[in-house]
Amino acid sequence: MSKVTQQQNDRQEFVDNKIMAMIKDCLDALVYSKTSPSFEWDIEVIEDIRDLVFTYVKKHNLPIDENDFYPFVWEEKEERLERENNV
Repeated sequence: MSKVTQQQNDRQEFVDNKIMAMIKDCLDALVYSKTSPSFEWDIEVIEDIRDLVFTYVKKHNLPIDENDFYPFVWEEKEERLERENNV
């Protein structure tokens, strides 16, 4: 099985961390008080938002390739799609 390069992995982490920061910024101010637990990392929520962002990219014909936006190995993408279809 192929693997992503370190540069591609860095891009994945960048995208995931930006999405997580956006979720935290939006929710912490509205939902959580200082005594409540903070929003925890949830890769499934991050994946959903990542997919929505790329849907926006496609809808508006932005010149960004999906694998440039979020690098992936095709086998991993197929596994994720299969997992989602089995839900």
